[in-house]
Amino acid sequence: MAVLTAAEMRYESRLIFESIVSGDAPGFTAREWSELLTQAQEFEIRSIIKNGLDNNEINRKSLDRLIIDNKIVTGANVTAGHLPNSYRVDVPVDYYHILNKYANLAKATVDYNTIKVVPISHQAYKSNINNPTKKPYVDSNNNEGLVWELVYNKSSATAVRQILVIVPSGYTLEDVVFDYIKNPKPIIVPFTYTSGTIEGLDLTNATQQAGINCELSSIVQREIVKRAADLAAAYARDKLGYQLQKTEGNEPQQK
Repeated sequence: MAVLTAAEMRYESRLIFESIVSGDAPGFTAREWSELLTQAQEFEIRSIIKNGLDNNEINRKSLDRLIIDNKIVTGANVTAGHLPNSYRVDVPVDYYHILNKYANLAKATVDYNTIKVVPISHQAYKSNINNPTKKPYVDSNNNEGLVWELVYNKSSATAVRQILVIVPSGYTLEDVVFDYIKNPKPIIVPFTYTSGTIEGLDLTNATQQAGINCELSSIVQREIVKRAADLAAAYARDKLGYQLQKTEGNEPQQK
């Protein structure tokens, strides 16, 4: 199955859209089709994650180009936390959905690797931190154990997203390893844009004007095309609902 360009995805979406709505329905600009295709892409990713990435071969192949394995966060990106035996850890800036994470610990001169990181609530932390059978531990004989993870954000305008990792007393957190689905680039239809952004990308930049193709596998691209057409039809029927911004100046409407 061939990979579609952004321009081809727009063309196919328009064909489906025009087959759904009446002939006098408004057309959409290149900027608007870029928004529609990007929204449809996110909906498809969410649907696959919700249904289970490993549920079947199609799901796995659909997002395989977005999977980042063995991303190590260490050094200056791991700092002391405000709770006992805790560390602030920067989450990779391009992550969309975490698949797996584990911690590498040290005690004296011994390393303990691939220790499971278990997310817990703040209430669970308060209830179990002093419970010797529930709190973080390491089985040094089998190099097994677990550490806790709490959601945490630095109080800074430029801060990246963080987690707070709580380790057993006497251990040092050396690094955290992430496997995750990265945040995909938006789908941008080639056009000479005069203003505007999509997902933070400046549309007046030459790279964006040349277009950005879908990063997902060809297996799911036509599902994105169909969903974008359905979104366009829904917006056309409900003009008082969600309104797409029109910021590219005098671009002609495409019918």
